[in-house]
Amino acid sequence: TMRLRMCLHSAVQLPRERAYAVVHLGEGTGKEKIIKGPVSTTTATPVWEFFIDEEIEFEGQAPTLELKIFAERLLGDRLLAAANITLPPESTNGPKRQMLKMRNLSTVFPGLQRLKPRMLIVWQVCETSEGEPDLVRVAEMDASTMEKRRYNIDLKLFRVYFKQPTHGQAPVMVKAILTSNNQKLPERKAPQEKLRVPPARPASNVALNM
Repeated sequence: TMRLRMCLHSAVQLPRERAYAVVHLGEGTGKEKIIKGPVSTTTATPVWEFFIDEEIEFEGQAPTLELKIFAERLLGDRLLAAANITLPPESTNGPKRQMLKMRNLSTVFPGLQRLKPRMLIVWQVCETSEGEPDLVRVAEMDASTMEKRRYNIDLKLFRVYFKQPTHGQAPVMVKAILTSNNQKLPERKAPQEKLRVPPARPASNVALNM
């Protein structure tokens, strides 16, 4: 089992309605879940900040996931838009932020321009929710902050202290562990270096590049 964490933040290009979002998870599996979000005020650009954290099971493949937007009506709610998402069979590498294009299912009157609804969502598949980021906050960030960037870090080690005195050459391996938002990143190791240590001295200077 895994966990699906998702924030249905907002939508654009909708008719002016009191709208709400629905998450339809695992249709046809016998374990399907239908989760309804809050209803917005009358607007064409609703903001919900609708967050879910659900346990999902992988039985050969990931469960289906469909997102729908409805207009709340007194005589029966009306489906405005829908979209499907294919979940990966394993954990995602952090949250994914996307402006999801949706199928326009609302009635189009003659002479009116057909709308192109989109929904801002942030989602991830993970083993546990512990230590994971606030997806509502991620949705409110600028899109450029989610772009992956490459950084080069030059790490130099100037002094090594041994617990016991040593003589001659001593093999040393240095391991660097980087963290970001309390999440452990892949560790990097410097190549093993042999240090020439003066007799009866527990310390030596060395420079290692990573």
